[in-house]
Amino acid sequence: FGLTPLFLIFLKVGAVLFGSGYVLLAYLRADLVERHGWLTEGELLDAVAVGQVTPGPVFTTATFVGYLLGGSVGAVVATVAIFLPAFVF
Repeated sequence: FGLTPLFLIFLKVGAVLFGSGYVLLAYLRADLVERHGWLTEGELLDAVAVGQVTPGPVFTTATFVGYLLGGSVGAVVATVAIFLPAFVF
């Protein structure tokens, strides 16, 4: 695990997240569970569940995943990365 790869994963997701935000889930599963093995399927489902009980479920999921992986710093990195493409575009 590293903050730079975490940032790049969420930057990619934020850049292609048009339409339904649930596309995020497929990217997160592919990158974080299958490719890197940073999360288990259960942890990803927990992150989705946490996101569903708050406003902005997709972005809350990103913040929660960042928190699971890197604590408060990871949460900030994931949140900034997922919102950054929208501000740039």
